Amino acid sequence: MKKKYWKLTPILCFSILITACQSTHSVVNTSTKTVTIYNLKGKEIKELVDPSIIQKLEINLSKKDRIFTKRRPTFEAKIIIKNSNATINEWFYSSKGFATSANKKNTDIYRVFLPSIDLYLKANED
Repeated sequence: MKKKYWKLTPILCFSILITACQSTHSVVNTSTKTVTIYNLKGKEIKELVDPSIIQKLEINLSKKDRIFTKRRPTFEAKIIIKNSNATINEWFYSSKGFATSANKKNTDIYRVFLPSIDLYLKANED
Protein backbone atom coordinates (compact mmCIF):
# COMPACT_ATOMS: atom_id res chain seq x y z
CA MET A 1 0.00 0.00 0.00
CA LYS A 2 2.90 2.40 0.75
CA LYS A 3 4.28 2.01 -2.79
CA LYS A 4 1.11 3.52 -4.30
CA TYR A 5 1.61 6.77 -2.39
CA TRP A 6 5.17 7.14 -3.66
CA LYS A 7 3.89 6.91 -7.21
CA LEU A 8 1.63 9.91 -6.54
CA THR A 9 4.42 12.08 -5.12
CA PRO A 10 5.82 13.22 -8.51
CA ILE A 11 2.31 14.10 -9.69
CA LEU A 12 1.67 16.10 -6.53
CA CYS A 13 4.99 17.96 -6.87
CA PHE A 14 4.31 18.71 -10.52
CA SER A 15 0.85 20.10 -9.76
CA ILE A 16 2.27 22.34 -7.00
CA LEU A 17 4.93 23.62 -9.39
CA ILE A 18 2.38 24.38 -12.11
CA THR A 19 0.14 26.21 -9.63
CA ALA A 20 3.05 28.30 -8.37
CA CYS A 21 4.10 29.27 -11.89
CA GLN A 22 0.59 30.39 -12.77
CA SER A 23 0.44 32.79 -9.84
CA THR A 24 3.49 34.86 -10.82
CA HIS A 25 1.26 37.66 -12.13
CA SER A 26 0.97 39.00 -8.59
CA VAL A 27 4.74 39.43 -8.22
CA VAL A 28 5.74 43.11 -8.36
CA ASN A 29 8.52 44.05 -10.74
CA THR A 30 11.15 45.55 -8.44
CA SER A 31 13.62 46.41 -11.19
CA THR A 32 11.73 49.51 -12.34
CA LYS A 33 14.11 52.37 -12.99
CA THR A 34 13.34 56.05 -12.82
CA VAL A 35 15.36 59.06 -13.82
CA THR A 36 14.66 62.34 -12.06
CA ILE A 37 16.00 65.63 -13.37
CA TYR A 38 16.50 68.52 -10.94
CA ASN A 39 17.73 72.03 -11.52
CA LEU A 40 20.64 73.10 -9.33
CA LYS A 41 18.25 74.84 -6.93
CA GLY A 42 16.76 71.43 -6.12
CA LYS A 43 13.49 71.89 -8.01
CA GLU A 44 12.32 68.77 -9.82
CA ILE A 45 12.08 69.35 -13.55
CA LYS A 46 10.90 65.94 -14.72
CA GLU A 47 10.72 62.31 -13.69
CA LEU A 48 11.21 59.81 -16.49
CA VAL A 49 9.76 56.31 -16.17
CA ASP A 50 9.63 55.19 -19.81
CA PRO A 51 12.03 52.19 -20.02
CA SER A 52 13.03 52.97 -23.63
CA ILE A 53 14.05 56.55 -22.77
CA ILE A 54 15.93 55.39 -19.68
CA GLN A 55 17.73 52.71 -21.67
CA LYS A 56 18.84 55.27 -24.30
CA LEU A 57 20.02 57.59 -21.54
CA GLU A 58 22.07 54.82 -19.92
CA ILE A 59 23.56 53.86 -23.29
CA ASN A 60 24.61 57.49 -23.87
CA LEU A 61 26.12 57.68 -20.37
CA SER A 62 28.09 54.51 -21.00
CA LYS A 63 29.63 56.14 -24.11
CA LYS A 64 31.02 59.07 -22.14
CA ASP A 65 34.62 60.18 -22.76
CA ARG A 66 36.80 61.62 -20.01
CA ILE A 67 38.17 65.02 -20.96
CA PHE A 68 40.47 67.63 -19.46
CA THR A 69 39.29 71.22 -19.29
CA LYS A 70 40.97 74.43 -18.15
CA ARG A 71 37.81 75.50 -16.37
CA ARG A 72 35.15 73.41 -14.73
CA PRO A 73 31.93 73.55 -16.79
CA THR A 74 28.81 75.19 -15.44
CA PHE A 75 26.29 72.46 -14.78
CA GLU A 76 22.56 73.07 -15.21
CA ALA A 77 21.00 69.96 -13.76
CA LYS A 78 21.37 67.03 -11.45
CA ILE A 79 20.24 63.66 -12.80
CA ILE A 80 19.40 60.87 -10.39
CA ILE A 81 18.93 57.34 -11.69
CA LYS A 82 17.08 55.16 -9.20
CA ASN A 83 16.17 51.51 -9.05
CA SER A 84 13.26 50.88 -6.64
CA ASN A 85 14.00 53.86 -4.36
CA ALA A 86 17.71 53.03 -4.04
CA THR A 87 19.95 55.59 -5.73
CA ILE A 88 22.09 54.00 -8.40
CA ASN A 89 23.82 56.97 -9.93
CA GLU A 90 23.84 60.75 -9.62
CA TRP A 91 25.24 63.11 -12.25
CA PHE A 92 25.66 66.84 -12.72
CA TYR A 93 24.94 67.66 -16.36
CA SER A 94 25.33 70.56 -18.76
CA SER A 95 23.41 70.74 -22.03
CA LYS A 96 26.72 71.78 -23.62
CA GLY A 97 27.75 68.14 -23.36
CA PHE A 98 29.51 67.85 -20.02
CA ALA A 99 28.81 65.60 -17.05
CA THR A 100 30.45 64.65 -13.79
CA SER A 101 29.55 62.26 -11.02
CA ALA A 102 27.62 63.88 -8.17
CA ASN A 103 28.61 61.05 -5.84
CA LYS A 104 32.26 62.07 -5.60
CA LYS A 105 34.08 65.34 -5.01
CA ASN A 106 36.64 66.62 -7.51
CA THR A 107 35.73 63.96 -10.01
CA ASP A 108 36.56 63.72 -13.69
CA ILE A 109 34.67 65.64 -16.34
CA TYR A 110 33.12 63.66 -19.17
CA ARG A 111 31.95 64.57 -22.64
CA VAL A 112 28.48 63.13 -23.12
CA PHE A 113 25.34 64.20 -24.95
CA LEU A 114 21.94 63.37 -23.51
CA PRO A 115 19.32 64.70 -25.95
CA SER A 116 16.43 63.29 -23.90
CA ILE A 117 17.58 65.44 -20.94
CA ASP A 118 18.30 68.51 -23.09
CA LEU A 119 14.65 68.70 -24.13
CA TYR A 120 13.51 69.16 -20.55
CA LEU A 121 16.28 71.60 -19.70
CA LYS A 122 15.38 73.85 -22.62
CA ALA A 123 11.70 73.74 -21.70
CA ASN A 124 12.53 74.70 -18.10
CA GLU A 125 14.89 77.62 -18.78
CA ASP A 126 14.22 80.53 -16.43
